[in-house]
Amino acid sequence: ADSLARTRTKGEIDTYSPNNLTVGDVTITATDDKAIKALGVGESKILNAAIQAFTASNSQGQAQPKLRVTLDTVDYARKCGAEIAARTMPTPEAQAAEDKRADDAEHNFLKKLRRNLHNVQRNAAFSWTESVNGKVQAYSEISFISGYRVTRKSITIDFGLAAAEYLVKRPLRQYPDALFLIDERREEVYAIGEYLNQHYSMNSNVTLGTEDILSIPNILDVTAIPTIEEVREGKSKRTWQDQIKGRFERDLDELTKVGLLSDWAYSHKKRRRLTDAEAAAINSYEEFAELYLCYKIANYPPHRERADAIEKKNEEKKAKRESKTSGRKRKAEGGK
Repeated sequence: ADSLARTRTKGEIDTYSPNNLTVGDVTITATDDKAIKALGVGESKILNAAIQAFTASNSQGQAQPKLRVTLDTVDYARKCGAEIAARTMPTPEAQAAEDKRADDAEHNFLKKLRRNLHNVQRNAAFSWTESVNGKVQAYSEISFISGYRVTRKSITIDFGLAAAEYLVKRPLRQYPDALFLIDERREEVYAIGEYLNQHYSMNSNVTLGTEDILSIPNILDVTAIPTIEEVREGKSKRTWQDQIKGRFERDLDELTKVGLLSDWAYSHKKRRRLTDAEAAAINSYEEFAELYLCYKIANYPPHRERADAIEKKNEEKKAKRESKTSGRKRKAEGGK
């Protein structure tokens, strides 16, 4: 789902296989290069919404996961910032205008939604490798959605069996509603938001106390913001501050506007935050690239509370493993 959000910012189409696009460690296979270019933020949003519904109805490790999920169409549209239900108005004239607005909004939203789902089903088979508990596992051309149906009232999505079996093995990751509100044309803003949220939600980072800090170069790497080499080699008269720093800050401000970030600031490695005056006085890209971003994702529990919950869960898992080991040992000794 994260890779879908970055197809237009960091995706690289294979020269010899133009229906393959690589984003980071993930390769997406589509029917052709035109289908690949159609993927983006809208597809990422609906897949994330479907995964949220899937994890709500399937427990982790469930032997036979339920493949079908259903979303309320009006609720999903509202999550995405589209009001497709007509509101009650005070006069017949106003009501007629409101009904027309709602009909147009509904038509446009459903058309776009069906296109997004079609693209995920037909044009997004994923291949990737990942390391779990020290073991490398490879997945080849996994199709997450096997079928769908969209009506004015509901969105029905069927997951592929291989995808469902994969999802029930993975830990749940938070996907804030604010990400749905980002305009689908703002691929770069969405890609940064996804990346910051992913880092913020990882238990390993919470345990280390590093979930709310990332280096500037690492964040820039998920965007289409030009590198300093591209800026210096280009013919534009615009400065690096405008092409890189200013653009980056506008993206962060947009993430604050939609409610994903409740706070952000530049800092040094040891978390000493820069004042507004110090941030404005940065003179070189090299100085900028040595900085970090300190940030807060809105509506998450405080760090200490999250760390304590993770520690408790790990202790419960450890106790469960020890109990199973002791049980097997007692059984073996009894057999003797």
